[in-house]
Amino acid sequence: INKHGPLTQDSGVPIHRVILLWSNSDPVTIRRDHYEYATGKRRKLDDLSSLRLFDGQNNHHIEIRVAKNKKEVEVWTGEVVTGFEAAQRKLAKFRAFQDAGVPKPKVLRARPAERAKFKTELSRIEKAHPVVDRSDDDKKGGKFVMSLCEGEMLLMRGKTKKGESPGEVGYFVVAKINKRESGSSIEVVPHWDARAATERKDSEGKKVPDSKREQFAITPTDLKDLAPPDHPHAAKIRVSPVGQVTIIVD
Repeated sequence: INKHGPLTQDSGVPIHRVILLWSNSDPVTIRRDHYEYATGKRRKLDDLSSLRLFDGQNNHHIEIRVAKNKKEVEVWTGEVVTGFEAAQRKLAKFRAFQDAGVPKPKVLRARPAERAKFKTELSRIEKAHPVVDRSDDDKKGGKFVMSLCEGEMLLMRGKTKKGESPGEVGYFVVAKINKRESGSSIEVVPHWDARAATERKDSEGKKVPDSKREQFAITPTDLKDLAPPDHPHAAKIRVSPVGQVTIIVD
């Protein structure tokens, strides 16, 4: 606005006030393509006014890593991967399959011999283009510990107020992943609590007591501080349909 002047309508009438329907602090930015008739190729436009902005939708998962600083103190970090970025990673994998001449999954399932032929190539591409990056990377935060998606579960202690001892050990479900400039966080809910995230209202519009679930937010550092007994940090688990609990490592 300082450089080009105030926003205006097409007629030139300046726009002094707008109504913000929703905020988007981390939009997906995509440049438009331009067809060059001289070369017969398409290229991205460098003009900022050609940018298209989209809502990245939900966060797909968070990748937790840990490293030691100069004082040998562990620093836990969490990199949030949006749904758009996860889709881009998967798209890159599909394109790698296509470039390598790998048949479609339907064909591979119907022809075991064909799948065996591409076994090495399939394994190479899967490792090169993971949707969840499980690599140890100092630039991303150090040694990979775990990834968490909505609906996955943790074995850990409940979080209490500052100064109080950690709560009882239990199973908690990941309800939401938050990405903020101040740091990422994870909303978790006790596995037995199926109530809504907000309070319900009765027919008269009054709030229904105890209708809101008991969720709380944890940071990557809390995964260590709330570790259950005999575990270095909160453990990611899988629960079978019959209730058998398996701890997932890496």
